[in-house]
Amino acid sequence: MDFMHNEDLGKFILRMVISGLLIFHGLHFLTGETNQLTALGGLGIPGFIGYPGAVALEIVAPILAMLGIFTRLAGAGMAVFMIFAIGLRHLNDHLYTLGANGDAYFLERQFMYLWGSVAIMFLGGGKLGLNIGGRWN
Repeated sequence: MDFMHNEDLGKFILRMVISGLLIFHGLHFLTGETNQLTALGGLGIPGFIGYPGAVALEIVAPILAMLGIFTRLAGAGMAVFMIFAIGLRHLNDHLYTLGANGDAYFLERQFMYLWGSVAIMFLGGGKLGLNIGGRWN
């Protein structure tokens, strides 16, 4: 097999980068340093639903994607989380704002996570993983 045309390696790298970086956001959420639960409360979603949901979609789903377990479902879950994160926390304040240095669009990181997660959902896990989950991997 030609090393430069290795789709499974590309899927593996995408899974590791998007999922690995998203886990840091989940850990930040666990420390209580975000206002996501307050934003969910504003929509009428109680914390006892929002907190486990965020942990599942921001920590558990990325771990599953990294391991190659139900990768397509994990990608879908991460994408759903990013849609909520963008809509609840980022969209109103930063829709057309440049970053602190004025050199980058403020939401580009969030959109990278969103569309990377969507790509994982459509691509699946490839052969470099545990390959658990049948058609959902």
